[in-house]
Amino acid sequence: MALVLNVVREGLRNRSLYVLTGVGLLLMFLLLVTSGGTVRDAAGNDLLADAAGAMRVGFALAGFLGALVAVVLSMNTIPRECDRGTMELLLVRPLARWRIGAGFFAGNILSAWLFLLALVVPLFPALTLRGGAAQVPDLLLTLPGIFLNVALVSAVTTLVSVWLPGPAAGLVGLLAYGLGAFGPELAALVALTDAWWTPVARAGLWLVPPTGEVAASVLQRFAHGGVGDPRPVLAGLLYLWATAGLTAASFGWREVSRRAALLFLGAGLVLTAALLAAPDPADWTDEDTALLQAALRLGEQVADLFPGWAPQETPVLLTKGRVNYLVNFPSELEAPPGRPVGAGTLRVVRLDRPEVPVVANGVVKVSGRAVALVAGRAQLEGAVGRLEAGLTLADGGEAELLKGMLRAGAGQSLTDEAYVGAVVHELFHVHQIPALEQWTADWDGAYAQERLWGEVYQDAENNRLQNLEAAYLLEALQAPDDGAARDAAARFLAVRAERAGYWQTRLGPVVADPLLELERLYEWLEGLARYVQAHVEPGGVEALMDELTEPVEAGIARDRVYRLGAAQALVLDRLSPGWRVEAMKGVSLEDLLREAVG
Repeated sequence: MALVLNVVREGLRNRSLYVLTGVGLLLMFLLLVTSGGTVRDAAGNDLLADAAGAMRVGFALAGFLGALVAVVLSMNTIPRECDRGTMELLLVRPLARWRIGAGFFAGNILSAWLFLLALVVPLFPALTLRGGAAQVPDLLLTLPGIFLNVALVSAVTTLVSVWLPGPAAGLVGLLAYGLGAFGPELAALVALTDAWWTPVARAGLWLVPPTGEVAASVLQRFAHGGVGDPRPVLAGLLYLWATAGLTAASFGWREVSRRAALLFLGAGLVLTAALLAAPDPADWTDEDTALLQAALRLGEQVADLFPGWAPQETPVLLTKGRVNYLVNFPSELEAPPGRPVGAGTLRVVRLDRPEVPVVANGVVKVSGRAVALVAGRAQLEGAVGRLEAGLTLADGGEAELLKGMLRAGAGQSLTDEAYVGAVVHELFHVHQIPALEQWTADWDGAYAQERLWGEVYQDAENNRLQNLEAAYLLEALQAPDDGAARDAAARFLAVRAERAGYWQTRLGPVVADPLLELERLYEWLEGLARYVQAHVEPGGVEALMDELTEPVEAGIARDRVYRLGAAQALVLDRLSPGWRVEAMKGVSLEDLLREAVG
């Protein structure tokens, strides 16, 4: 204990760390309290827009600065004692050598924790000032994750400093922290390749502290409905146990008592058993079976809306991030390697290598066959919760768009009905793929969706006209008779023609026409899927009509093609009952509506 306290005292004398801590506190004050700027993620979400997002920024900043402090403290402790010649004095004392190593190990961690404490205490008033007082208990439960990650970085640096000079040990510590922070992403990339170096990379990732996974696990406290996974924390504790043992053993293990050895080995066995027994969120569950069967059953009930659509025969790729399950894949096609999973009437194969190692919804091709990509219920709910804190689904998913489609807003849980409806949405997309591919076969760079969302849908005049379109579509749906509905639909088409003329004048037909054609495609693609989704969800059609009363610029840009496309489909139900056959030939909803109006 005297050695531990001496290491702590030496660490507290490092004035440069006080400067680093002061800079960190200033950054936290500027970012979390003054709200003088924004911090955006890759999807453009402002992380400082709400209390939960601000705490994630504070968590990341405190963890990063804490790791830097841990590296600076730990990289020089042992080399400094060797340079001063005081290490020899320690080694000749009547003290077991393994205790000396353990003392340096524990002292470095405690020193880093003292500096980290100064960084995390301000998070509590910052969270309260941002209106997140109710989330203070969640913050308390996330703090062990920060302290564990800092301990892991300190442990690696201390262990390496036994053999390397201080600067080299510091470099290794920083590298370990960086690789660990991106560990889940690196593991996903490694899983996608079968190159010769893949086993080496996979083995190398085992040597990296799981700081990124630990942070993601504890931050689920800020995600409504987030699925907590205890395994990263247990893995971090086991990693800490192993590095502690190696550090102590590097000084000498022969003097260790039988009792100390049994206690240490027992702790490792308990951690290992707990890690092996902890449930894996990536395993297939009975809930997955029930929800997917419900989606296929509901899809079959509305399949007669579109002749030729066979939901029960549509293959599904259910992704839980690093683990993918291929469901009902045609037996005549060569499926990726995997092992069967018992799932009732469903044919489920757990793939050896993920096709899509992220949480996402959409359509992908597996062995040349289009399949519906859906995220597991728990993973999707966790992703929706994280979107409240500024994160987003991979592959271009936007926060408000996803929450709108699932009707899971702030503080709301994802319902079974919303999840099943989202699955049916993707099942129908698979049915659209042949017409979609034919529609876009000769498209080029002029059909740039980024310009549609980022320029056309950000224009004030465009949005004024699209709000009129939504109002006329709602009027057509609520009209007392077909004649009034036809008149309202005609006014919708007139406004749409006016908007097309506006863009042709502003950008020229060469630029405007492809963008407007792209809009028609997305209204057909997403609008029809939203139309089908509305028919399988309780109150889905009424909810869709309510969305038409909201300003188009209030939500995410892409959201309007869902609601305006689905609304056109509902109007076509009233004016042209046979429209769906023509629609599945790749005819736009706007053209079908124009024909119906006459």
